[in-house]
Amino acid sequence: MKILFISGAGQPDYLCDSLYHGLKEKYGKDVESVNDMWYMYNTLLPDEQQHLYGKGFSLYGLLNTQVKNVPSITEIASRIENNYYRYIIYGGVQQCKLFLKEVFDNYPSNKIIFIDGEDRTSVLPQLVSKGLYFKRELVSTQKNVYPISFAIPVEKIVDSVPHKSRDWAINYPGELNTYIYKTEESYYADYRTSKFAATFKKEGWDCLRHYEILANGCLPYFKDLKDCPANTLTNFPKDVLLDIKTKIESKISFSDEAYNQQVNLLLDHTRRNLTTEALADYVIKVASDNQLEENNKPVKIPLDDAVQKADFIDQVINKVKSPVPVIIHHGLSSVQELRFLKKSSFTLYANSMFKSALNDNWPNGVAVKCYTDNDMPAAADVIILDTVLPYQENILEYMQNVIKLMRQDTKLIIVVPNYRSLGTVLGFMKNDLKFGRLTLAKSSQVNFYSKTSLIKFLNSFNLQYKKVFGYSFDETHPIKRMLNKMAFLQYFTCKKILIEAELKHE
Repeated sequence: MKILFISGAGQPDYLCDSLYHGLKEKYGKDVESVNDMWYMYNTLLPDEQQHLYGKGFSLYGLLNTQVKNVPSITEIASRIENNYYRYIIYGGVQQCKLFLKEVFDNYPSNKIIFIDGEDRTSVLPQLVSKGLYFKRELVSTQKNVYPISFAIPVEKIVDSVPHKSRDWAINYPGELNTYIYKTEESYYADYRTSKFAATFKKEGWDCLRHYEILANGCLPYFKDLKDCPANTLTNFPKDVLLDIKTKIESKISFSDEAYNQQVNLLLDHTRRNLTTEALADYVIKVASDNQLEENNKPVKIPLDDAVQKADFIDQVINKVKSPVPVIIHHGLSSVQELRFLKKSSFTLYANSMFKSALNDNWPNGVAVKCYTDNDMPAAADVIILDTVLPYQENILEYMQNVIKLMRQDTKLIIVVPNYRSLGTVLGFMKNDLKFGRLTLAKSSQVNFYSKTSLIKFLNSFNLQYKKVFGYSFDETHPIKRMLNKMAFLQYFTCKKILIEAELKHE
């Protein structure tokens, strides 16, 4: 069964990654992906895994690279046009909409699957009738919208009830002083040696912690489960967990026999219903059982962030005189967005905060080299600083080293998060500083940029900007979509800024 899995793969996303893991375990190389999900594979370095969300526990660094299959962008486009795939799956549709027009032009609705794993309960109404829409935090019954939840790899589930040495697990959600475990082994051991562990709703009802507790043979004390909407966590044994909660609150003690019976019951349920493979089976079964009515109503499809970025970079590269330009890319994680360039011949020196992310599939006309002190060009035609500036503590030294690689005709492209955006302001007001949502990084951001401050920054280094472009907009609400269309508001509503610069001519 040929499946195309479409996701931005910029950083871990539990629902997207749970499904991807299950599909890969079931169908192997028949599952092709638009972007390299490098953090899912066993080539992930241990010192890098700890910088993933949740320290990379439970889902990451597991798959064998032999099942990886990331065709070139031109191959994927051709295969979509020729109806090569049985299903097209958007693993995180609110974040990535690559190839949406091409998919709508060539596939019926029951072959298109949208996965929405966001904490917010809203769906994308324009897509609900264009394919099978799976929503994690589903609070009401909607036509063509199906419930879906996280999952855990079967290999993480214990075979039998572990020996218990204490009543309650140390790890307590939201209490940072209890987050003492630096390895998955020690984190799991907390649950395995404890009879009970607390869990509850945080941003959303669904949480990987629920599955980790169950998989390690520990009984969850799910405090607010009675308030969970009927269409959320539908694969959970809610009645059993509510009964456990009632007994704990009533101080009814469990005999060893009764305790083991409950754990074995939940372990069996977890193996049958809560694994990544069970998740993959569920999604494919819903798709195979449905014959949706075709909806030919046109949908306004915004350009995906990766495509907009590639178009901007292509325009800059086209100004370079060399037929095979030398490009240096400094990025936080992956260089895979450069696969969307129309320019097909160049030499790429890639530098990344995550070495595991540098492996990728490139067209034959692209020579990819790892940028190191021992292997670096004397100068570059194009230098791309992809979201790296906010993380530089010694910004002066960093920029001096960049400028050493520039000639008078070298083009410098800088990508930064836009901290003057309305979304960031609202985040500050709510004390919600999740800047990592924009990209995956090892360190905390130390610098903040807007269009105005970025231009001033360039001037201070004798650099002049040639073109600036705001992109990546929140399109989840009609009012937001209206604001995004107003040109004078662009640099208040965009989440990212692209700028082209070069050395000032003396």
